[in-house]
Amino acid sequence: MLMPMENLVWILAFVGSGLSAGVLSGLFGVGGGTLVVPLLLLLGIPIHHAVGMSLVYIVFASASGSVKHYRQDNIHLASALWMSAAAFFTSFVGVKIGVALPAQWLSFLFSGLMLLVLGIFAYRLHLEKKQGQQTWEPDFKPPLTGLMTTGLIAGVFSSLFGVGGGFVMVPLLVILARFNLKKAAGTSLVAIFFIGLTGILQHYLFGDLKAALHDHLWPMVAMALAGVVGAPLGAMLNHKLPARWLHLGFMAFILAITVYMFFYGQQA
Repeated sequence: MLMPMENLVWILAFVGSGLSAGVLSGLFGVGGGTLVVPLLLLLGIPIHHAVGMSLVYIVFASASGSVKHYRQDNIHLASALWMSAAAFFTSFVGVKIGVALPAQWLSFLFSGLMLLVLGIFAYRLHLEKKQGQQTWEPDFKPPLTGLMTTGLIAGVFSSLFGVGGGFVMVPLLVILARFNLKKAAGTSLVAIFFIGLTGILQHYLFGDLKAALHDHLWPMVAMALAGVVGAPLGAMLNHKLPARWLHLGFMAFILAITVYMFFYGQQA
């Protein structure tokens, strides 16, 4: 039996969204949620469902991107585990706040989050220019306080907005834990995987994710698998291409998302 055309178009829309977000996930060391949530809203998914669904996507995409970064020796596993452990204790707070907020407020907060992303990426460009080709010492031990602080902050952002938290983890790892940018991007993706799993559990227990998967299971699977394909492509670009002009283009796109989420909130 052939799939109805409207269902096929629906699946392809999820696939295209997942693929594009996956590429940016591997490229910038983020989980892709900053793009997935607005894309899901464009597809007509309610924002509270979109937040939980985004975390499902993030787990798949970050796992795929992590494999590529592992092969490039861009991962410090112990640091990723410490950050994930810290995020476990704050993810509950983010979920609790998120499910209690009306859709309009959550949309406005997400728009504010995008402005924060813009500022952080601008600062990341500054760090990249300042840091240059800083090398990673094999015996280097990142400070535990910096790792724990980074994880605690990422846990709240991830569970509240359905994002991986990599956009804040990468610069914080550079500032608080003295990582170089390449190592920070790869390590953040591993942490995003575990943080995403924690967020999924929390959202499922609160019921919003359970309802979302009941209504959109197969489109979500298609989107996640597309992210698995796209994330290694982004990680390959991260390794081979100069990032400055890519970052500037990404920041312009994030600004467009900021405007969209603001107007979405006005109509929610």
